[in-house]
Amino acid sequence: MSKYTHQQLKHKTLEELQKLYQKEHKWINDFKPMDSEEDGSNTKKAGKRIKRIADSTSKQKSPKKSKVIKEQESVESNEEAAADYEQEKEEIRMWLAVVPDEDETMDPEILSVKAYGNTSYYKTFSSMLKKFNRQDLMDLHRLVMKRFENNTPKGYNSLLWGDLKVMFEPNAEDEIWSNQQDWTLISWKLYENCGVHSLLMDGTLTCFNMLVEKRYPLIKEMLKKMLNWKLEAKAESTMAFELLKFIKSHVEE
Repeated sequence: MSKYTHQQLKHKTLEELQKLYQKEHKWINDFKPMDSEEDGSNTKKAGKRIKRIADSTSKQKSPKKSKVIKEQESVESNEEAAADYEQEKEEIRMWLAVVPDEDETMDPEILSVKAYGNTSYYKTFSSMLKKFNRQDLMDLHRLVMKRFENNTPKGYNSLLWGDLKVMFEPNAEDEIWSNQQDWTLISWKLYENCGVHSLLMDGTLTCFNMLVEKRYPLIKEMLKKMLNWKLEAKAESTMAFELLKFIKSHVEE
């Protein structure tokens, strides 16, 4: 709309009117409504620029805030996990009996083990377990299995071979695992130095030596007897608690 009144236009010359018309016409042509395509495009572009600025500002500030929140959540999570673990240890502790290690007089004439040119003498396999670490045990198993690969062991060699066979290669079909409901448990010990726990049964004094992380064909009734008897260990330890937790999980299956 023109900003000149009718009275003002009357006093204008023709040339002035032509200039005025051209100016007004240019103003009309340059005018773009707010809802026009071009204006909308400009508005969108401006909006995008504002969004980019906002996003950039947010990215500059949020990492610090996010890092603090994540660290706080991590601390809270660790505290909850530690509290849960301590509570679980309290529940499991009732199945653990701390028993000081006792020195054992060994008969050097009974059982011998030769490895790497050195010979050591032991009265029983449990005597070995007290002195061996896990690598010693694995080396012994490898050497004994290789030695009797093509012949049948006899005497005490047969006992050693049988103990290692049961420990490293348990087979649920073996007769030794039968009649477990009649077994009378008189000892359950942990040898943490080599990662083995042993069951000693009354009657024939049969002993089952087992790797702590391996599952054996023990029935639930036997596993319950083990927990009720309590695990004998030299001290409280992560291995002792994890073994008890492992046995408990199989009882609850």
